[in-house]
Amino acid sequence: MAIVSTTVVDWSALSHNTIALNTLGIIQFPYRLLSYASLFLAITASYIISQSVHNLTRSKYKKVLVMLGMIFIGTIGYFGSVQPALDRITNEKQEYLLKLQSTQQIPSSIIDKANYSNLFTGSTNTGEEDYFPKKAFKNVTSILEGTVISNGKLLSYQRKFYPNMEKYFINTDKNVTVDLPIIAYRGTLVSVNGHLYSYEISQRGTVKITLKKGKNVIDVSYKVSHLYYGMLIIAGITLIGIFIRRVRFRNKKRADV
Repeated sequence: MAIVSTTVVDWSALSHNTIALNTLGIIQFPYRLLSYASLFLAITASYIISQSVHNLTRSKYKKVLVMLGMIFIGTIGYFGSVQPALDRITNEKQEYLLKLQSTQQIPSSIIDKANYSNLFTGSTNTGEEDYFPKKAFKNVTSILEGTVISNGKLLSYQRKFYPNMEKYFINTDKNVTVDLPIIAYRGTLVSVNGHLYSYEISQRGTVKITLKKGKNVIDVSYKVSHLYYGMLIIAGITLIGIFIRRVRFRNKKRADV
């Protein structure tokens, strides 16, 4: 990973390779692959340091001092790396975020429960469409502007934002098919008037549903994958296993003495 994240690999040559794109997907920044390399390098370095300290001294006091020293160095390094970002945030003039136009960029602002929805009225410098599917790239403007489409025409509506949920209020005088301006990712959940609802993926790559005549309240949210929770359980079991193994090792060592 440390090698493929550098210019040793000619990523530009793969930009039009269908096989590579279908296999790897869109790789925005190759240097992000260093996160995997950093993880395993950290594990390896921890083992080397642990063994080196163990071989250098038998004194528990000195071992504790070395561990505290490593923690101190790591803490200083962390705060040193994030300090520029903290300085930028604290030094910028921050005001209470008001409702913005779709073309206005969101400034460094104060957000609370009352103005949370204003966070979605403006735009950001970068990143809004980074994870859009291919279908959505051709319709970025209409999606970001919150355009709701019904039978090729614009449809009036009201929308409210909540953590992990968008709520749409749409009144119709007949049964209509509605294309909502929210990307249909895997794990997207849609409910209409409190009942789970099946949806299709529109030509924009967004949620498309059929609404009945009358008042409709549509909730669109995201359900975290079961794999995520499975990985958390595995991580927890692993930590418990390490702790138990450590306790047993100490008890065995004391028994041998």
